[in-house]
Amino acid sequence: MFKLPAVSSEPVLIEGLPVLKIQNLPSFVVLPESYPANVKMTTSQFSNLDKADYVLINTFYKLEMEVVDIMSKICPILTIGPTIPSTYLDRRVENDSDYDLDLFELEANISIDWLSTKQIGSVVSVSFGSIASHQSEKQMEEIWMGLKEKQFSFLVGSQR
Repeated sequence: MFKLPAVSSEPVLIEGLPVLKIQNLPSFVVLPESYPANVKMTTSQFSNLDKADYVLINTFYKLEMEVVDIMSKICPILTIGPTIPSTYLDRRVENDSDYDLDLFELEANISIDWLSTKQIGSVVSVSFGSIASHQSEKQMEEIWMGLKEKQFSFLVGSQR
């Protein structure tokens, strides 16, 4: 598609998209050395597209025909959208407000019950998304030890 890093003096040309300027791009595309975890995560997500049976995209064909057609030259595409609950679209399905995209059973009550025992404003919320999944075991341990040492109550969200 295009090479990293993007060069600030050149427009970025990606078939099917309008001409992009450097300021239209994510920071990790312009300065990949500053965001190695982002580059690693993003490139690994797309490194084996040629092996995929299909890539599912949350859109519908008539909305983005040109982009879907171009992407279909790279890998097989299935448009599956919109994956928006009826409540937010046409309200034809009663009480359909959940996206139903959770891989795991949500146990929110456990967290809610625990939080309700704590004083308001006394809990640190720590959320590790896909970027933090590239942190070393030692780095994660340092974060936990710091929270524990300060005797903070904390609630953690992680992809690990």
